[in-house]
Amino acid sequence: MSTAHLGRTAPVLSISIALAVSACGGAQPAPEAPPPQTSEETVPPEEPPGPEAEPSARDDVDSEMTETAELEPAEDPNEIRDVVYKMTPEGLEIEVDGVKFLPKAQPVKVAGGAWGVKITMEAEGVGDTTRYLLTPKGGVLAFAGSVKRKGQVEEFGDKRDGRERVAIAPGEKKSFESTWPKDKSQNALWWGNELSMEAGLWGLGKTEDTLRPVRQFFTLRMIAGNKPQPVLQPPKSAQ
Repeated sequence: MSTAHLGRTAPVLSISIALAVSACGGAQPAPEAPPPQTSEETVPPEEPPGPEAEPSARDDVDSEMTETAELEPAEDPNEIRDVVYKMTPEGLEIEVDGVKFLPKAQPVKVAGGAWGVKITMEAEGVGDTTRYLLTPKGGVLAFAGSVKRKGQVEEFGDKRDGRERVAIAPGEKKSFESTWPKDKSQNALWWGNELSMEAGLWGLGKTEDTLRPVRQFFTLRMIAGNKPQPVLQPPKSAQ
C-alpha cells in the first residue's frame, strides 16, 4: 500500500517542476537551472543621462564645485586678513599678510608756524614669498580723520594719485615716509587744535594684481601746543 502511494505522487512532482521551469523561461532541467537572480542583477545598469536629461541634485553640486575651483582667483578679494599688533620698546609693531611694519610719528612745523605730523615706517618681509605694496603719490599710507578747532570739527580724507608698486622680498627691509597734511586742502594744526586720524595701507598683496587696501591700520592723535606729542595706537577694533 505504501509503495502504490509513492508511485502515484512521483509524476505529479515532475509535472510541477516542469511547469515552474517553463514559467521562468528556462529550458534546462531543474537541477541544472541557475539560482534565482536578485532584483539588482535583473535590472540593467542605469545609463548616463542624455544631453537633454534633467540633471540631479548631485550633478548640480559637482558642477558648482568644479566651476568654483576653475574660476576662483589665486587670492580671495573678500578674505579677512589677520592683523597682529604688539607694543614693543621701539613702539607699535604691526604684522599683516607676511609683512611687519614699524611706524613712528613726530611733529613737524609747516608753513606759517602750524603743526603737522611726519610718519616714517619700516617694512620687513616676514612671509614665505614676495609681497607688494601700493605706493601712489603721497606715500603708502592713506589718511582720514578730523580736526577739532574751537568747537568745530573739520573732516578730511586722502585721494589716491597713481598706482606705483614696490616689492618686498622675505627678509628685505624698506623705509617709507608720509606727512600730514598732504596738500593745501588739509589745514594744519594751530594751538589747541586736536587731530584724530586713522591710517591705512593703499594696497597690499601677494601679487601686483591682487593688491587690497588695509583699513584701520593704526590711529594717531595729537594736540597742538609748545611740544605736541603724537600718539600711535592700534584701532579700537583691535583693542
